[in-house]
Amino acid sequence: MNEKIWGCRVTRTGPAATIALSGEIEMSVSGEVLRLITAELRRPGITTVRVDLSAVSFLGSAGMQSLVEARKLAADRGQRLVVIGANGLPLHVLDVTGLLAFLDGTDSEGRPGT
Repeated sequence: MNEKIWGCRVTRTGPAATIALSGEIEMSVSGEVLRLITAELRRPGITTVRVDLSAVSFLGSAGMQSLVEARKLAADRGQRLVVIGANGLPLHVLDVTGLLAFLDGTDSEGRPGT
């Protein structure tokens, strides 16, 4: 199967990078997602990386693990990783697991995570 199940777009503004993911973020792509986020965290001058999940239709456990590992790397480097735009099933899964607040996203009521 050669069909691509996910995509990404990176934009940078000053010290912030936004990685807009789309499609299905699951085990077969989680390593690529983590490498992409890690590369932005290691880019000189970047202090904040936003991971936009607004176009993600599925977020599996391996995808969540990639976000957690990236968040820990950011913290270790004195940077900030923030998940934004989650909706539908990805938002529900992050909210129920408690990862939404850990990833500085918003809860199911649209309130900022702590």
